[in-house]
Amino acid sequence: MHNISPEIEDETPVRRPAFSSGIPWWLPESGLPQYYLQGTGALICHTPCEVITVLGPCVAVTFFSARFHIASICHCMLPAPAKGETPTAQGAARWKYVSEAVPALSRHARKLSSRPASVEVSLFGGSNLFHKDSSDDVGMANVTLARELLARDGFKINKFDVGGDTGRKIVFDMQTGVVRVQHFILSANKTSSKQAHGKSNA
Repeated sequence: MHNISPEIEDETPVRRPAFSSGIPWWLPESGLPQYYLQGTGALICHTPCEVITVLGPCVAVTFFSARFHIASICHCMLPAPAKGETPTAQGAARWKYVSEAVPALSRHARKLSSRPASVEVSLFGGSNLFHKDSSDDVGMANVTLARELLARDGFKINKFDVGGDTGRKIVFDMQTGVVRVQHFILSANKTSSKQAHGKSNA
């Protein structure tokens, strides 16, 4: 699973994300088994692997601690169920909500480590791809709620790359905790991208 979007052209520049901190350089492939995480998914890994997911307004949250053997990720499409709606009790449908997936992974991390500070948490996505007004910006609503829930549960966000008007492909190495990020533009006729660069503050 080497390419999610074969049309990607690395030499084409893209607009920068709105907010970014602690993003590592785009690294060579690790050779680990790779899995694609759909937009209504959450995954806890017990063996070395990489997880690939593609984000627009959706958000992904990763939890990692080598010491406490924590490696998990969720990909959420919406902040919470609409008023009067309840999430599906079982199956993947419930994980499309930030309000369901983030607390579930937080609880899992806290079962393995009583010290949230020992767990590295990262947040990605929340793009405004369709340039909607701030009052109708699902991407930033996803980001805002994820931040609130993580803070409520005592977790600090160590690295983030959120907002802006580009899509993101992320690759989470669940053996080392490194997350690689690639930005891309979606248009009617073309998909193009440039690797996102930054320095790790871990």
